[in-house]
Amino acid sequence: MDNVDENEKVFLLPKDTAKGDKQSKEKLGKELSLVHGVAFIAGSIIGSGIFISPNGVIEQAGSYGMALVTWALGGLLATGGGLCLCELGNFVRKSGCEYAYIHEGFSFNNRNYFVIVLGDLLSFLFTWTSTFCIKPMSIAIIMLTFGNYVVKPFFLDCDVPTEIIKISSVAALGFLVIMNCYSVKLSVRVMVVLTVLKLLAAVFIVALGIREVATGCNQHFQHFFDGSNYSPFKLSLALYAALWACDGWNTLNYGTEEAHNVNKTLHRSMYIAMPLVVITYLLINLSFFAVLSVNEITASTAVALPFGFKALGNAGVVMISLSVAVSTLGSGNGALFAGTRLIFVAARDGQLPLLFSGVHRQHKTPIQAVLLFAFLGIIMLIPGDIGQLINSFNAATWIFYGLCFAGLLIMRITRRRDPRPYKVSMYTTLTAYQTSRLMKM
Repeated sequence: MDNVDENEKVFLLPKDTAKGDKQSKEKLGKELSLVHGVAFIAGSIIGSGIFISPNGVIEQAGSYGMALVTWALGGLLATGGGLCLCELGNFVRKSGCEYAYIHEGFSFNNRNYFVIVLGDLLSFLFTWTSTFCIKPMSIAIIMLTFGNYVVKPFFLDCDVPTEIIKISSVAALGFLVIMNCYSVKLSVRVMVVLTVLKLLAAVFIVALGIREVATGCNQHFQHFFDGSNYSPFKLSLALYAALWACDGWNTLNYGTEEAHNVNKTLHRSMYIAMPLVVITYLLINLSFFAVLSVNEITASTAVALPFGFKALGNAGVVMISLSVAVSTLGSGNGALFAGTRLIFVAARDGQLPLLFSGVHRQHKTPIQAVLLFAFLGIIMLIPGDIGQLINSFNAATWIFYGLCFAGLLIMRITRRRDPRPYKVSMYTTLTAYQTSRLMKM
């Protein structure tokens, strides 16, 4: 009994253990403002994707021009999906993002409709699939990219040993875990700093591209659409790669309960962050195009490294490597935030062991959820195959995005009289749903 009492002094643990249908008493602090929301969305998206996906996008698109169109379309579709989640976040005031929205969308009891319990099953499937596969794969991809770039300056003349990459990745993940266990406020402040730094890194990359064009290296733009692929299949694959790089627009919704003034914070953050992301992505790609040929881009899975070398030699490789490392560290922080909030909310509702819904009394952080997610991320990180992780992650993620959008369409009917502080057009919702169907094929 002494041990139990001591634990309860440190952690706020659930009191209702019989069923998961009653919300337990533990609360996370409200630390997310508009600035933090923008930082979490932009900081989570701008990371490993923009430095990996240009290879896949231009390989399938066939030309600079078609690749740029694909990036713009991917950013537009991601923005539409994010705005749909903003409506859901304002309507369903729960953290957990897809988990909460799928559960609410497919579970309703209205006298004019059948009682549908499908939501319990679908949200349960999402919880376990996402907790043990999707989210750990996401942070594994990000941290492996970080490990690859952060140690590259020490191996300029040879390939980086795989073991060194993995050790660096685990060490960085450990740093993020300690920070997220200690303080949510510290985590969000660091996220703001990292987002500013990664935007400065993007400015540096764009400046190198502008310098190349200013010195007369503009031959790649003279035949911008030469070699374009118009095959629907190939363009779909190009869009697939671009949308993977844009993933992360749902990060803030995982912390809905921690946001100040949800009615305004969610959609305003999205309106600021997504145009910022899309513009940054387009400018970075134009910089890559100014320096590298199509063949050079398709031949490299880490496009930023040959870009840096051609622009500034070994000094460019070092500077670009450190810039990408900072960028991916911010994305890793966002992925850790999202994954732990999913575990916390699902455990609070009884869909995972209730142990993981505990909140530290002093720090107001879900330490058990953070440690579980970090452990699963390390398991996914050990094999070290980024390509395989990306393919598995993308296919699974969009299945549940589609269920969220379908749930939004259902609630437009079943709960049409409920107040909606923010609402997107039906065209945007249907487009997002059709995009999810395309991505699952």
